[in-house]
Amino acid sequence: MTVGCFAVVFFLILNFPEESRWMFDDGKAFVKARLAEDTGDSQLDAHPTWGEVLGVLKDFKLILGSLTYFGLLVPGAGYAYFAPTIIRSLGYSPVMTQLYSVPPSAATFALSIAAAPASDYHKRKYIFILPLLLISVIGIIATLPIILCWFSVVSQRQRPLPISSSGAFFNSRWTPEAQCRYRLPNRLCNCGGPIATFSFLASDAPKYVKGYALSLGFMCFTAICCTLYFFALISENRKRAKGLSEHSGKSEEEKAKLGDLNPDYRYMR
Repeated sequence: MTVGCFAVVFFLILNFPEESRWMFDDGKAFVKARLAEDTGDSQLDAHPTWGEVLGVLKDFKLILGSLTYFGLLVPGAGYAYFAPTIIRSLGYSPVMTQLYSVPPSAATFALSIAAAPASDYHKRKYIFILPLLLISVIGIIATLPIILCWFSVVSQRQRPLPISSSGAFFNSRWTPEAQCRYRLPNRLCNCGGPIATFSFLASDAPKYVKGYALSLGFMCFTAICCTLYFFALISENRKRAKGLSEHSGKSEEEKAKLGDLNPDYRYMR
């Protein structure tokens, strides 16, 4: 089904509104203006250098954000893959096994829907993520939505290599300059899937000590990465407040094109 849909959406989804063949000029202008308010200029004509591409690897937000997501993907995917198997080992029938696998996911959904908007409202991410990680240690309820949101809002607008560094986990501008920022976090994080596949082995039933230990270890790893991320953002905000940013001397027009590198921009912690 996914492959079949791809054959259709490949021709429908565009990198930029300017490339649309079925929209009128006023429609293109409207979409472009709406996107500009959210993510800045489209960068259609941008041609980044190899120095800019390699400079991506120096971005602490990209590295720490990727490691944070990777740490949660292992327990998250592990539960998604093996929840029915674990529940079935407790002696339930196939039907009851499926039914009992629903409440944890429902609780996760409700908690995510409540916590993510609350963190946006208070403009704080870390103080919401850490308590949820503690809950995750107890009940393996994922904190992925807030972490992804945190990583996304921190990497903002109009960067030479656009915000696909953060949103590329799900949405990216698939342009040549975006591929580098996309592939590193995406490939790194997706490595959690194969690890999760081998975390809860049938030979470990019914206690699955190794699987749970692995999940707990990766959640603790995520907590450490989140903490480092939190203090790194505080340090960067303080540097900018003191005028120590390398971009402090630029004009307002130049600053507007820097996105989150704008010395007047402050990261959400």
